[in-house]
Amino acid sequence: MKSVDQIADFIVERIGHIYFRPLMYGDSASGVDAILHYYHELWSMIFDQSDFYRSISRSIHAERECGSADFSTKYKMDHSTASEHEIAFFVVDQWMRISEALEIPVPYERIRNEFEGVADSPNMNRKLFP
Repeated sequence: MKSVDQIADFIVERIGHIYFRPLMYGDSASGVDAILHYYHELWSMIFDQSDFYRSISRSIHAERECGSADFSTKYKMDHSTASEHEIAFFVVDQWMRISEALEIPVPYERIRNEFEGVADSPNMNRKLFP
C-alpha cells in the first residue's frame, strides 16, 4: 500500500506532466481544466489546505471574471476562434498560478529534462521551455 507521501508525490508529478503536455492528459481544454481541479483539490485535502485552495481558486476565477464558468469556458467565450491548444495553455497558466499560491512543489526542472529533445511537439507547452 502506498503512503500518503507517495500519493502526494504522484499527484505533484502528474500536475507537472499535465502542465507540460496538457492535451495528452485532458484531451480537451475543458478536460485539462477538470483534471487539474481534481488533482489540486485532492492535494489540498491531503495537506489540510482545502479552505485555502477554495479561496485561491475562487480569487483567480473572479480575477478572470469567470462567473460560474471554468477557465476553459470563459476563454472560449472571450476568444471564439481560439484553438484547443491555445485554450489549454491558458487553462494551464491559471492552474500554475493556483499551484504557486498553494506552494505545490511541482518539479519543473526535472520534468523539463525528461522532455529534452521532444519539446518541438505541438502538444508541448512551449512556455515551460526557456
